[in-house]
Amino acid sequence: MEPQTDYREQMTRYLLGALPDAGRDRLEARYFADGAAHDELVAAEQELIEDHLAGRMAGGLRRRFARRYLSSAAKRRRVKLMAVLADFCLSPRLGYSI
Repeated sequence: MEPQTDYREQMTRYLLGALPDAGRDRLEARYFADGAAHDELVAAEQELIEDHLAGRMAGGLRRRFARRYLSSAAKRRRVKLMAVLADFCLSPRLGYSI
C-alpha cells in the first residue's frame, strides 16, 4: 500500500474507532501538531460520511460507521448536516447534478 493510501486507511480506522491504541496515539500526536494533518483528518471524515450517505459502504464498514457515528448525538448531527447540504447542493433549483 502506498504511504498516503495507508495513512488515509489509518485515518478511516481511527474515525471508526478501529485503530489500535498505539496507532491512535501516533495519529493524534500528528494531527494535533500539524494543521495540514488535521485538515486531512477532517477531509477523511467528510469523505466517510459522504460514502455513507451515497450508499458506497460495504457491510462491515457500514456497521462500524453506524456503531460509531449513528449512536452518538453529536456525530448524528454531523451526518444530518452533510445530508441536508448535499440535498441542497444537488437541488434542481441550483442546476447542479452529479
